[in-house]
Amino acid sequence: MEEKMEALRREMLALLDAIRAAEEELRAADVPLLLGSTAQRCPLLGDPQLAPGALVDVAKHLGNLGFHIWRNMKDAISFTPVVLDPNTANPELVLSDDLTSVRCGRNRLLPENPERIGGFCSVLGSEGFCSGAHSWEVEVGRHGRWELGVLEDWVRRDGALWSGLWRIQLCDGKHTAISQTASALLTVRALQKVRVDLDLDRNQLSFFNADTNTHIHSFTHTFTHRVFPYIWNGENSKHPRSLLPQKERKETCVCVCVWT
Repeated sequence: MEEKMEALRREMLALLDAIRAAEEELRAADVPLLLGSTAQRCPLLGDPQLAPGALVDVAKHLGNLGFHIWRNMKDAISFTPVVLDPNTANPELVLSDDLTSVRCGRNRLLPENPERIGGFCSVLGSEGFCSGAHSWEVEVGRHGRWELGVLEDWVRRDGALWSGLWRIQLCDGKHTAISQTASALLTVRALQKVRVDLDLDRNQLSFFNADTNTHIHSFTHTFTHRVFPYIWNGENSKHPRSLLPQKERKETCVCVCVWT
């Protein structure tokens, strides 16, 4: 039975290869080249024949079928943990259609809603956090000026941006960590990708070089309001800053059975 199943698998793979080859030929720009080609017909696969007394392991192939399909799809699909909020974007910023990338553009006429950040080429994430651990990565590139960090919610209403902002920045070729009370010059090499780790339960905001997983800087602060991911793209900087997709983390469930 196993040999027949393996033979069926090989035949299916051969059929898939033939289909892919036909699709590539159909996509070819020079259609007349297809006139001289000869189609190869694949024989119709017959129903598998079982040996006398053999049984198909139905439970193995059909049990929890929906779950196994979902698990395989889940492993193949990525997601972006932070999505940018266009209602907070400065009028000079241009966001990508999927709201994961931002760059400077021409000043546009946009509604002056309370959420929008004026005076700075900044944008916030669409979701604020008040507890738990959160992580996101940004491709900052090696050019221009930028800032990454978090902004407390009350600042958006009050307007005193620097009072509730914790971030690292690249400006004039220097990397600096800046909070409302202090700033520190960072001794790091040129950064391409930065990971931001926010652990509100431990009152810590940390930055890492995402390419080398090396620590850049950490802030320790007790946040009393919701905080939002924050990106500043320096004025007149045409280089985009992009949030990077991540794979869904696999969770392990440990079950304890008690026999009585």
